[in-house]
Amino acid sequence: MKKLLFFLTAFTVYTSHAATLYWVGGSGNWNDATKWSNSSGGSTCNCVPTNADDVVFDANSFTGGGQTVTVNAQAYCKNMTWTSGLPSPTLAGSYQLDIYGSLTLSSTMNLTYTGSIYFKSNSGNSTITTTGKTLSTIYFDGTGGAWALQDALTCNGSIYLNSGFLNTNGVNVQAYRLNATGSGVKSLSLGNSTVTLSYGGSDAWWVSSSNTTFSAGTSTIVLTGANATMDCSSLTFNNVTFQNTSSTSARFYSANNSSFNNIIFAGGGSNIGGGTYSVNNLTLATSKSYSFSGT
Repeated sequence: MKKLLFFLTAFTVYTSHAATLYWVGGSGNWNDATKWSNSSGGSTCNCVPTNADDVVFDANSFTGGGQTVTVNAQAYCKNMTWTSGLPSPTLAGSYQLDIYGSLTLSSTMNLTYTGSIYFKSNSGNSTITTTGKTLSTIYFDGTGGAWALQDALTCNGSIYLNSGFLNTNGVNVQAYRLNATGSGVKSLSLGNSTVTLSYGGSDAWWVSSSNTTFSAGTSTIVLTGANATMDCSSLTFNNVTFQNTSSTSARFYSANNSSFNNIIFAGGGSNIGGGTYSVNNLTLATSKSYSFSGT
């Protein structure tokens, strides 16, 4: 009976903690319990957000311009919202941030945060709004989770889709590379997005057909790095451009049962293809060398 009572008490404490927490008092560290309140501009609640708590940064969070919130330890929240009209606060730090819901940034904030962001929702429809801010490396890693981009997404790191459903929603995406591999059930829908990847090496694009639903729509994938490669893995693409004119060995490969609408090579390519694949329109640059494999 005592064990049952303890379990019920612990459960009650955890579920009652699920709340909306507001940042207060200007600059500080994420894990400082005195920086969080249960109301906008209110007194401290002496608590730190969990993965069940929404966090809000609003006009009452800061006492002046140029103040900084530092993610100084691994951090968690459900939905994160930075409201509009803020006095140029900064989100800084380098520790991992786990978001179990939606992310909304403000156009009047600064983002120097360099840690990895893990989107870990396991249900519902989450949204990502960056208002032109550049994120670092991001992971989508929530079984049953679904995320839709609301505006252009720019990352100076990579995008990893480990599990869940990502809809780029027709907006432009820029990143170092995009990988969607592994055993997790996942879906990637591009609509009419242009996806630009800057990595100049193996698997700048790597989307495995295993446990993956892929919809290219009318999208364009642009690889800007010298000698960039993409693992095609039995998928159907719309337009693909290898944009770097200095490339000598850009290629797509593992292309058995893959199909493409248009492919453009601005530089040279080697060992392109593999298996049996189809291309509607293939454009090669003048005075460049190419070698193809497969059928």
